[in-house]
Amino acid sequence: MELNDVKKIKELLLENKLTQQEIGDLFGVSRGLISNVARNKQYADIEPRLQAVKIGGGQPKHLNLETQNVALVGQVENLRQERNLLKRQLRAASKRIAIVDGIVEDLAPVIRPLKPAVPFKTKERKGLIEETMVLMYSDSHSDQVVDPSEVDSLEHYNFPISVRRHEVLVEEMLKWKNEIMTAYDFKKLVFMGLGDYTSGEIHGHAIKSYFGCQFTNDLAIAQLIAQMLRELAAHFEEIDVWSIIGNHGRITDKYEFDKNAVPSNHDTLIMKIAEVYLKDVPNIKFNFPIGLSAIVDIEGYNFYLHHGHGKKGGSEAWAQAKRKAGSIVPLHRGEVDYFCSGHYHSSGEAPARGGARMLANGAFLATDQYAYQSLEEASEPTQLLFGVHKNNGATWRFPIQVRRGDDWNTPPQRYDVMEKE
Repeated sequence: MELNDVKKIKELLLENKLTQQEIGDLFGVSRGLISNVARNKQYADIEPRLQAVKIGGGQPKHLNLETQNVALVGQVENLRQERNLLKRQLRAASKRIAIVDGIVEDLAPVIRPLKPAVPFKTKERKGLIEETMVLMYSDSHSDQVVDPSEVDSLEHYNFPISVRRHEVLVEEMLKWKNEIMTAYDFKKLVFMGLGDYTSGEIHGHAIKSYFGCQFTNDLAIAQLIAQMLRELAAHFEEIDVWSIIGNHGRITDKYEFDKNAVPSNHDTLIMKIAEVYLKDVPNIKFNFPIGLSAIVDIEGYNFYLHHGHGKKGGSEAWAQAKRKAGSIVPLHRGEVDYFCSGHYHSSGEAPARGGARMLANGAFLATDQYAYQSLEEASEPTQLLFGVHKNNGATWRFPIQVRRGDDWNTPPQRYDVMEKE
C-alpha cells in the first residue's frame, strides 16, 4: 500500500465518520489491515500518528482529535476535583486542629480571671506523714438533663444540680484533708481530669442539654471547674492538673485516636478556658498531653491516665479494661504501677498483670436514659480520692459520694456560674 494511501486512511480514522470496513472497501483492502493500522500494528511510524484511548467496555479505539480533547479535558477535570477535595479536607483538618486554641485566644481578652482565694492557715505540726493527695475527676456530664420520670426516679440531674455536687465534692475533700486525716501533710494535689465533662454534640446531646447550646455549655462548665480549683488552691501549696479527653467531647461521629483528637475535643476546650480563668492563681499548673493517655509520676510511682473509652462503657467492660490494663503494663516493661480511668461511671479497683492495679472512677450522675434503659445500670455518684506515699504507693482510698439527699431542691451555695436567661 502506498504511503499517501496510509496517510489518508489514518486521516479517515481520525475523522471517525466511516467504519473500518467502509475505509477498507474504499481502498480495496481488508478490514483487518485497517484494524492493524488503527492499533498501530502496521505503519505506526507514518504521520499522522494515532493515539489510542481506552474506552470502558471495549478494546482501545482511535477517536478524532475533538473527541480526544474532550476525553482529556474530562480527565483533567476529575483530577482537579480530586485535588480540590483533598485541599478542602486539609483545610478542614487544619481548622479542626486549631479550633480549641483559636476559640481560647478569642475568649481570653473578655474572660475576667478569678482572684486567688485567701490561703487556708494550718497549725504547724511535727511528725506528720507526707503524701500527695490525688483526685480522679471525670464523667461530670454537667450539661446533661435527666428527668426522674425517665429513669424510675433513680436520678434527677441538670446543670445546677451538677454545680451543687461539685460543691459537695470540694467540701468532702477539704473535710477529709483538714479534719479527718490530721496525721497527714498534703502539700500537693494531683487533679486527674479524665474527661467527659460535657455530654457533647454526639447523639444530639447539645440540643437536649441544659443550655441548649454546646458553646454555652463549655463556658459554664469551664467556669464551674475553675471555681472548684480556685477554692482547692487555697488549701494546697501546689495543684497539678492533667487534662485527658473523653469520648463525649469529640466533634466527630467516630472515635479518633491520633494527635488530632485532643485539640478538637470539647474537654480540652473546657480545661483551656478554665486555665484562662485561673491564670492569676500561681499554684495551679495545667498539663495537656498531645495523646489520649499520659503516664504521670506521683511520688515515684507511674500512673497511666486514660479515659477508658477504647471499649464500650458499663460494668460489662470491666473484664476488657482489666485485659487492657494487663497489656499496657508489659508494653511499658512493667513500669506502670496504676492504671486510672473514668468512662465506666462506676468506681472500683482490680488487679492487673505485672503487679499493677486498675483504679476506676465513678460519675456525677447515678444513671441516665441510656445507661438505665439500655445497659440497665445505675450506681451512686462518686469521685475517687486517694493518697500516694513515696514508699507505699497509693495508700488509702475514699470514694466521695457527691449526691446528698434531695439535692435537686438545694441550689448552689458558693459557686456563682452562669444561669439560663
